[in-house]
Amino acid sequence: RTSMFSIQYDKGKMKSVIQGLRQGSKAVPGSLRIAITASVLDIQGDAAINAPYQRGILRKGISHKVESAGGSVTGYVGSNIAYARIQEMGGQTGRNHAVRIRPKRYLGRAIDSNKPKIRERLRKIGIIQR
Repeated sequence: RTSMFSIQYDKGKMKSVIQGLRQGSKAVPGSLRIAITASVLDIQGDAAINAPYQRGILRKGISHKVESAGGSVTGYVGSNIAYARIQEMGGQTGRNHAVRIRPKRYLGRAIDSNKPKIRERLRKIGIIQR
């Protein structure tokens, strides 16, 4: 993928979650996967809305993935469209790099606008406090 955002949680780094797991709480890993999945879906949807639109190829090319392995849950949002990165970050392109594209930050803006919602989801399941 050329443009990506990820959310990662590692139970080895979260003291309070480990204590909850030791006390028999089985809900945290499942709840965490649900929270991460909901978060990347929100980001994906907003990134598609924010993406520059001509034919809709970039909008349709934004996808997500959630992986669980070894106590970690990681969510990814990105695109494998060749021009996704330059649209996100800006830069020079074209013959002899003659065209300057301003950064659109379609993914960055989606991340920024969803941070409060993500924090609240993680707070509700005890991953973060306040």
